[in-house]
Amino acid sequence: MTAITPIAQRDASQAPAYRIAALLLGVGTTHFLAPKPFDDIIPAELPGSPRFYTYASGVAEVVIGALLLPRRTRRAAALAAAGLFVAVLPGNVNMVRLWWDKPWPMRIAALARLPLQIPMITEALKVSRNA
Repeated sequence: MTAITPIAQRDASQAPAYRIAALLLGVGTTHFLAPKPFDDIIPAELPGSPRFYTYASGVAEVVIGALLLPRRTRRAAALAAAGLFVAVLPGNVNMVRLWWDKPWPMRIAALARLPLQIPMITEALKVSRNA
């Protein structure tokens, strides 16, 4: 029976951290390359321009994604990722509201995003604990 060393335990956070980082870096970059779909789901109740929120969340996603890669910043970045996944939930709820009269595949896609937040949040918290 082999004992798990602290280094091996930290390495356990690497693959999930890289997966979350890839997701955040990819989606965050898309906020700048094709911002309109993101603008469209920003709740109208928020003050200011939807583009501001699109770019701000894009910056947050890219920065957090990059900070998940090195081990020394992984714990804090994973906590930030969990917070970000909670923070974008109103946009996902708004997407369901806005797409309710769309064709059923679009409604299903919008609805599916909501429960997906839970494993994303829990995975980020697990990465933080294991980092």
